[in-house]
Amino acid sequence: VAAYFGPGASGDLEFETRKRVLTSMYPGPHMAGATPVRRARGLLMHNVHSADPLPFNGSLSRKKGLLGLWPTAALLNHSFTGPNVARSFVPGSCVLQVRAIRELQPGEELLDNYLDACSSHAERNAFMCRQHGLAQERDRFDAPPSFLAEVAETMTRAGHLQGEGDIDGALLILHSFWEQR
Repeated sequence: VAAYFGPGASGDLEFETRKRVLTSMYPGPHMAGATPVRRARGLLMHNVHSADPLPFNGSLSRKKGLLGLWPTAALLNHSFTGPNVARSFVPGSCVLQVRAIRELQPGEELLDNYLDACSSHAERNAFMCRQHGLAQERDRFDAPPSFLAEVAETMTRAGHLQGEGDIDGALLILHSFWEQR
């Protein structure tokens, strides 16, 4: 773990979380003597996929899909900013489709985005650290946290006005915010 993430101080919560996640994922010396249930739990935790329904009219379904292991999907690594494949399920079935989203070169690593493309850096980082023991770095698509806080405050103010029936006031706040940019 230290070779992969660098040294971690004792009590460093982030390092300890990554260490716990990594040691639960892969059968290795740390799993010697582990029960089959513990080994299976570690493999499932990091390789289970959900066959969620496709979006309809731009909206995600509230219905959750079946959970299962798809060996092909387990071979795909993660890239938030540079995926070269996308996975989906044939509607009404548990058949996984993996499609290239750009031309691939022979031997090129297959990269999928495990996360919602609209998720914030904080959301991505929390999920990747918790689920895979990996830190998700900021990228060129991430807005500064101060700007995101300003957007959230503006949206909250506009939402309150809308809830009070003042649609024009809500639109004016949103328009003013947009114009300032």
